[in-house]
Amino acid sequence: RASRIFFTCRKMMTTPVLVSILCIIVGLITPLQLFLFPEIAHHSSPSPSPSPLPAPSPSPTPSPSTAPAPNVEQDSTDSSGFSFSPDFIIAILRLEARTVVPLTLLVLGGNMAAADTANSTLSRPAMFLIGFARLILMPLCAVAIVFLYRKLSLIPDEDPMFVFVLLIEAATPSAINLTVISTLHGYMQAETSSILFYQYASAIVVLTVNVYLFLRFVV
Repeated sequence: RASRIFFTCRKMMTTPVLVSILCIIVGLITPLQLFLFPEIAHHSSPSPSPSPLPAPSPSPTPSPSTAPAPNVEQDSTDSSGFSFSPDFIIAILRLEARTVVPLTLLVLGGNMAAADTANSTLSRPAMFLIGFARLILMPLCAVAIVFLYRKLSLIPDEDPMFVFVLLIEAATPSAINLTVISTLHGYMQAETSSILFYQYASAIVVLTVNVYLFLRFVV
């Protein structure tokens, strides 16, 4: 029984799941977060209060014997000349993050080309109902929940961006990582690719209308 549970958990630990768990760990551990992203400490540290400037005093002329020594920057490397800094790793990750959207679309197109969508077991009405539930019914449920939470004073009224992000999360299509998961498990690859393709093609119009309605009537 324990081996069956371990095998099931091992099958669930796909690459997207492992990356999500790693991001949660980095976000929860503050020292690790500050080590990888040192600019967070500069943004979060309070600015010092301005102190009154002292009265200027005449500076003595330095003599040759009391001339200040040249400012020599201390080298942060050790004796071997090696210094580890996570800056280059973060720079690479940020460069890759800018290409996430086009790369995921390429993955979707590649999965659709590799999968035989003609042999899909889902009919067009079924695909339409799935897209309707994801792009229309889910945003309506999110709007109802937002109004209910506002009535119960569970959502701060002074933070409209929080409400807008909640509504956007409910109105976007399904994640393209579903194609990666279905490909890794070899289950319903053609159906998943077809559903995601029609959802993202419809979201060009539906998501634009939803954003306008959110900003006009809800937020």
